[in-house]
Amino acid sequence: MIKTKAFLIHHRPFQEQGLLLDFLTLEFGMVRCVAKNARKSRTKIPHFTLLDISLVGKSELKSLRGFEVVKPNLNLKKEDKFLLLYVNELLYRLLHQYDECVRIFNKYQTLITSIVIVKNIAKYWQLRLFEEVLLSSLGYELSYEVKSNKYYIFKDNIGFVEDKDGYFLGDDLQKIKSSFNDCPNEKVLKQWRNLSRLRFKSLLGNEPLKTKELFR
Repeated sequence: MIKTKAFLIHHRPFQEQGLLLDFLTLEFGMVRCVAKNARKSRTKIPHFTLLDISLVGKSELKSLRGFEVVKPNLNLKKEDKFLLLYVNELLYRLLHQYDECVRIFNKYQTLITSIVIVKNIAKYWQLRLFEEVLLSSLGYELSYEVKSNKYYIFKDNIGFVEDKDGYFLGDDLQKIKSSFNDCPNEKVLKQWRNLSRLRFKSLLGNEPLKTKELFR
């Protein structure tokens, strides 16, 4: 039997009464398992909540033996849940089963805690910080070594390339880098969002995120 801390990321029907579950776990990364008869159970497995889960089975596809809520999350607002659904879709699409991702797990836990406390644009700041950790963990860390008075375009697998017709001003990119420590203003946050979308585009392929339209 395997026991680990986990967050439920995705679920879908499996056979007549079961569910196929994808968990982000502390020790094993993304783990897929089957919960038999879960759809007729009165006890639902909550999203955005830290869980202790127990898994059994010798194959890669485990079976869920049980779960316990470690810390209930009762204060999430509708906007918070939309943000976290977007994050869950990123994790579901981009992470491979059993790849080590302790840093992502810890940052996900921090994100859930933070967006309940902070307000307005600070929620989106926390979201951008999580995206940076996710991209870095996937091997796509970005260098922000640019000149403040020059314009740049972003190219996959290269980074920023100086271009007089570029979309990103070097000064704004430097402010994004500074925002890793302090919440930026709305203008910088918007540029950061646009940059994140470009960076994720090649990783996600032609299938758009289903939650994308929910976010500014």
